[in-house]
Amino acid sequence: MNLLEESSEQQNNPFTLDLQVNKNFLNIGFFILIYQINRLSKLVGGIFKPLQLLNFQKSRKLVKLFYERANTLLMLNYQEEALEQYNIAILKNNKLPDYYFNKAITLSKMNRLEEALNYYDIVISLLPLDSKSYINKGDDQIL
Repeated sequence: MNLLEESSEQQNNPFTLDLQVNKNFLNIGFFILIYQINRLSKLVGGIFKPLQLLNFQKSRKLVKLFYERANTLLMLNYQEEALEQYNIAILKNNKLPDYYFNKAITLSKMNRLEEALNYYDIVISLLPLDSKSYINKGDDQIL
């Protein structure tokens, strides 16, 4: 079978089409999230800075927005910017282990393993039965 026949066969495969559709929905979700972040940023008056946050009341939606923004930045490989957003989210709500876990992952990707281990310890103290934290911590210690 030559390459042309194989590619046409793959295009007719329903599993391949499902993967393409799911990937497109994921991309649309990122664009919607980025649009919402930009819209909120314009409403507040520009780019968010940590000092500007002192003026805000505690708002779960706003804190979640920083967390989601950090996740998006991390997926786009903007690790420094993602780290800043995780710091802001943790500053405003330090009770959610997901914030610490994703910050630890970001630090691991940046090769700042000692700091990542500290954040995995925080996650383990908040969620002692979470196996992902133990696994990631072990992986970082091996490196």
